[in-house]
Amino acid sequence: MNNKAGIEFALDSNVYIQVVGPNNTINQEVVIHNKATQQLVKGIMRFLRGEFQTSERQADANKLLYINDAKNYIPCYINIGTGGIKLQNTSSGQIPDYDSVDRRIVPFEDSWVTDTNFVHFSDTKLAKEQTFVPRYPIGVMNLENDFITTEYLGGDIEQIVFATDVAPGTFNKIYGGSHDIFITEIGLYPSNVSGTEDLLARVIFKTQDNVLYVRPQDTIIINWIISIISLNDYNNVDTDSPMTIDNDGVNNINQTIPQGTLIDDNIPFDGTVTNEEGD
Repeated sequence: MNNKAGIEFALDSNVYIQVVGPNNTINQEVVIHNKATQQLVKGIMRFLRGEFQTSERQADANKLLYINDAKNYIPCYINIGTGGIKLQNTSSGQIPDYDSVDRRIVPFEDSWVTDTNFVHFSDTKLAKEQTFVPRYPIGVMNLENDFITTEYLGGDIEQIVFATDVAPGTFNKIYGGSHDIFITEIGLYPSNVSGTEDLLARVIFKTQDNVLYVRPQDTIIINWIISIISLNDYNNVDTDSPMTIDNDGVNNINQTIPQGTLIDDNIPFDGTVTNEEGD
């Protein structure tokens, strides 16, 4: 009999975004479901097992100390991506291929809007993360009642809201000069070094309505809500555990993970990890 404690949980999150003009006019508002990556799920599992508490590990020299590794799983920054945007060549460099009549029309590349473009559980980076400026800080805010979800009534819900107001012009110089930009993806990260493959969560925008159109004078307000839903706590786990993984973005595959299997080099897995479907 294996006496290790286990936990069954689901990971859910939603992202609320507003593009606000200089007169506090809301130019665009998007609510989108995000997909957590393997990095974030592993981090939560480690926190649940107490691996980032020094008292749990430092007494035994043969056990790894994870306390300094905790920073690799804590969301502290966001960054934008511009994948799928057609560019045009100008005398000053490449810029978005703006429509001659309406600059707000998104100049999509055909490959971006296809059904095969989706968030993978195993993603470590955005399709085209901007690297002109560092990632932008995001912090924890007090949860407001408007953001509380009631989808999982059968379990205990712990919710964390990560929020930031991206100052006007922050990302508008990514093409050189100052331009209106189209944002097709946003990532959540533990580090501020653009281009580092440490993605924790990601959203993709693929329609004319939800791609963010941001002018140099606009502010981007982001509320990124992560919910950890505890569905079942149990001990004496001695059965195989199902794990739902994102296979092709359309059909998820259920795989049985033998009890005690290592998800990576150090984590015995005792529960069920359920990833939300769709983008």
